[in-house]
Amino acid sequence: MKISQKSHSFEAVKALIIINIASHATFGLLEIFLKLFGESSDTILHIKNTFSIENKPFAEQPWTIFTYFLIQDSGFFTLMCRIVQLYIFGNIIVRHLNKKHLFIIYIVAPILAGIGSVILNIHLPYFKKIPMETIAGSGASIYAIVIAACILKRESRHNFILFRVELKYIALLFIMLSLGEIAQEKLLGNSLNQLLGALFGALYIWILKIKKTTTPNPNPPKEGTDLDSILEKISRVGYQNLTPEEKTRLFEKSQ
Repeated sequence: MKISQKSHSFEAVKALIIINIASHATFGLLEIFLKLFGESSDTILHIKNTFSIENKPFAEQPWTIFTYFLIQDSGFFTLMCRIVQLYIFGNIIVRHLNKKHLFIIYIVAPILAGIGSVILNIHLPYFKKIPMETIAGSGASIYAIVIAACILKRESRHNFILFRVELKYIALLFIMLSLGEIAQEKLLGNSLNQLLGALFGALYIWILKIKKTTTPNPNPPKEGTDLDSILEKISRVGYQNLTPEEKTRLFEKSQ
C-alpha cells in the first residue's frame, strides 16, 4: 500500500476515534456544567437516558436506536480500550476492504443490535427474570469491527499483550468475555448488545466473501502471475501466513 493510501485509510479510522472522544468529552463537560449550576445527579441521568435504550416500552423512545451508540458513559479506561481496538481492527478493515465498509459496520451494526436487544428483552424469559440495564455506548460497533476484521484475516498474527496471536483467537476471546458477563448476570443489556454487534460483523464479512466467490472475475490472473504472487507473499510474511486457498494452489502447481 502506498503512503498516500495508508494516510487515507487512517483518516477514516481517525474520524471514528474523534467521534468517540468528542462524545465522551461532550457528556463529561455537560455533567460538570450542570453540577456547577446545582443540578442533581437525577437530572444528568435523565438527559443521558433520553438518548439510551432503557428497559421500558420501545414506543416511548424509538429514536434511541439511532442515538444510544453515540453516548459514551463507560469511563476513561473503557474509552481508551475502544480507541485502541478501533485503531488496530479498523485499519485492518480499511486496508483489505475500504473505508465505506468500515463506516457501514460502525453505523449499521449498533442499529440492528439495538433492535435485536429490544426484541430479545421482550421475548426471552431470562430477561424477564433479570431485567436489562440501560444500554449505551459504542460496544456493538466496536465488537462488530473487531469480529469482522478477525474473520476477514483470521489466519494473520498480531501482537496481543505479550504474544503474537492469530486473529481468530482474539475474536473467540471477545465472544467468551461477553458470554461470561451474561452468565454472571453482569451488564446484561450491553453484553447482549455487543454479541449482536459481533454477529452482524461476522455475517457482513461472510456475505462479502460469498458474493466475491460467486461473482466471476472479469480479469482472471494468469497462472504464472498467480504463482508469482504466492511466492512473493511467502518471501514477505512466510508460508504459515498463506491462506488455505493459496496453500492448495501452491501444492497443485508444484505437482
